[in-house]
Amino acid sequence: MKAQLLTSAFRFRVLVLFAFLLMLATMVASICGTAGFDTEWVTLRIPRVLLGLITGASLAASGSALQSVFRNPLADPYILGVSGGAALGAALAIAVGDDLSSITIVAAAIFGASVASLPALFLARRKSGAHTILLVGLATNTLASALITVLKTAVPAEKSQSLLYWLVGNLGYPSIAQISLVLVICGLCLAYLFYHVGILELLRLPDDEAFRLGYDLKRFRLETIAVITVLIGVIVSLTGMIGFVGLVVPHLLRPFLGSDQRLLLPASALCGAMLLVLCDGASRLLFAVLHTELPTGTLTALIGAPFFIWILVRNDKHS
Repeated sequence: MKAQLLTSAFRFRVLVLFAFLLMLATMVASICGTAGFDTEWVTLRIPRVLLGLITGASLAASGSALQSVFRNPLADPYILGVSGGAALGAALAIAVGDDLSSITIVAAAIFGASVASLPALFLARRKSGAHTILLVGLATNTLASALITVLKTAVPAEKSQSLLYWLVGNLGYPSIAQISLVLVICGLCLAYLFYHVGILELLRLPDDEAFRLGYDLKRFRLETIAVITVLIGVIVSLTGMIGFVGLVVPHLLRPFLGSDQRLLLPASALCGAMLLVLCDGASRLLFAVLHTELPTGTLTALIGAPFFIWILVRNDKHS
């Protein structure tokens, strides 16, 4: 009992620390930009910073959860192709429709994410190797990017510019209606993950052993993937493909916090939110040097891609 109390106290202290750091990062990101601390600009940045917080938390929490679901430390919505499928779904909706509502684009992104998650889910049920699942996910992302590029060449210039948005990943300046939609749907999805974080921890057990304890892990995996598919679909419909957050954040935290999802999942959500708002703030500051706003997805790729290569090389040495 004493050990459990100490563990709970440790979790509480860690999460309070990360929450405090996130508050500081949010304040810094709100004033970052070439205009400095200007009331009008800060007012414009607040919805963007809020979207960054939601996006970072959703991507990092999804990555942590998927790593448990697939029992694969390299699982991530971007790498598994879910983000690419969502981007393709949203891009198709924009290409074929005019004046589409946010709900329509979100629904198309969720459908695309659902279709893209099927190959990884099928391979996981067949107990295929981790590298096979990852390669299929990367191929899915590549195919989605190629199809979006094809769409770009087949539509008018104004729509082509919109489609390019989903390839690079950016937060932009969302409307109040868009932020409200994201808050409601993503809030419910994250609440599901947080509420079932104890069952996520049980995914380390064999399915038959967990079933004897009263848990149907097969059904829970499907439910969790469905929730994450909705979560990623909503995020990607607004931000495009922002990659590697779900991979980098849990991996950086795991050596210090361990693999217990009861701590790792909420810590990943807080640190993912922190990472993305800081990257977005940095992209605004770089405007003074580059004379253009660097997409947030470009910065996360510059951080995440070398990190992913390093993980693969390290795992290959230990195999």
